[in-house]
Formats: sequence, structure tokens, C-alpha cells
Amino acid sequence: MNPTLQLNEKAIGHLNQTRKWAKFLAILGLISSFFIALSGLFIGSVMAYLSTVEDYSYEGGGLGDMGLELVTWMYYIMAAVCLVIAAVYFLIHFNLYRFAEQLKTAINFSKNDILENSFKYLKRFYKINGILVITVFGIYLLAFVIAAITGVALS
Repeated sequence: MNPTLQLNEKAIGHLNQTRKWAKFLAILGLISSFFIALSGLFIGSVMAYLSTVEDYSYEGGGLGDMGLELVTWMYYIMAAVCLVIAAVYFLIHFNLYRFAEQLKTAINFSKNDILENSFKYLKRFYKINGILVITVFGIYLLAFVIAAITGVALS
């Protein structure tokens, strides 16, 4: 590590532009996480409505009782997945927002300790994103393996 590293005016200008874009993207991400959570709650209300629809519940037709239970559980699962995704999305963008706010304070008051703290939030943002990308690729790989095994087994 080089303890004598200093930022010149041009670097501070680039950081200030980065801060503005980070804050913009963070606010959009926080709003999006709200809508994802709202979608999860909306799915629950759709599930409640479906349980009252006669076409799905009358005896001898439609989905019957077993099909209705399956649909109900699928909506619960979808709602839970939406809420988990919303929570993760909120956490990611909250860290980006904190980075932008701390960076603004550090630039305005020339405080190195606050600048260091802002980079801590940026590190968290990228760390959570990295873990999320690895997780999604793992799920894709697992789905591919399952699809290949199923294809071989059915042929």
C-alpha cells in the first residue's frame, strides 16, 4: 500500500460524477425493490381471489381441490421469492446509495475517513453483486445439468 496516495482535482471531479450516477442508479434500484415487493404482495391477493373462483373449485371440473391447493402453494412460493428478491435488491442499492452520500460528504468537507467509509459501502455493493452473480450462474448450471439428465433419461 502507498500511504502517500492523494487525489488531484481531476480525480475528485471524476469521483463527483461517479457519485451522481451512483445515487441516480441507487434511487432507481430502491424504487424497483419497492415495486418487486409490491408484486410479491399482489401475488398473494391474486391467490386469494383464485381460491374464490368457481371454475377452479367446483367438483368434477377445473383443477379440483388438489389442483387448487397446488396453485395456492405456487402463489405462496412466488410471493416469497419476490419478497426475497426485493430484499436483496434493496440491500444492494442501499449500499450504493450510502456510498454516494458518504462520497458527497467526503468531497464537500475533504475528509479522508469519510472517503474511506464510502469505499467500504462500494466494496459491499460489489461483493453482494458478485455473490449474487455466482449464485445465479450456479442455478443456471444446476438447471442445465438437470435438463441434460432429464433429456438423457427420457430418450
